[in-house]
Amino acid sequence: MARSRVLTGWNLFVFGSLFQAVVVVLADGMNFRSFYFTEEPTDIIVQKGQPAILNCSAVGDPAPTIEWKKDQLFLNLVGDTRRTILPNGSLRINNVTHSRNDRPDEGLYECVATVDNLGTIVSRTARLQVATLGRFEEEPRSTSAFLGDTAIFRCSVDAVPPAKIRWQKNRDRKSVV
Repeated sequence: MARSRVLTGWNLFVFGSLFQAVVVVLADGMNFRSFYFTEEPTDIIVQKGQPAILNCSAVGDPAPTIEWKKDQLFLNLVGDTRRTILPNGSLRINNVTHSRNDRPDEGLYECVATVDNLGTIVSRTARLQVATLGRFEEEPRSTSAFLGDTAIFRCSVDAVPPAKIRWQKNRDRKSVV
């Protein structure tokens, strides 16, 4: 919702959210033009080799130009066959790439909308992560304890999304307390 305050012959309009805002100063008598995000990107976890879409849509008059940043740098999509900006402004990655030494698609993304002679707004930051199979950082080890004592088994797994660890005793899930 836009708010107005008269500043000696000028109107100050402020609108937006905690994450982004646009301030437009117009001379009295000029028409105020709306310019805001209707959809901003959100964090996603994607499987390697699968497509990913980071949603973004903005309205303005004239229609905003949409660009994307990854890790605070503008993406150069000229000649890029894997990444494209869809008509609504969303970023599509056709085949998410990920290897042990090369993770070009993982990172922090921002949608940048610009209306000439009006300004630029930047969306909230969204994290794209590639799902990885977990590997044990710490595995349970055999231990012994006296009757009535406590035995501690440690287990931690590094995975995206975080692994859900379930315990079994003698391969019987029902017997776990």
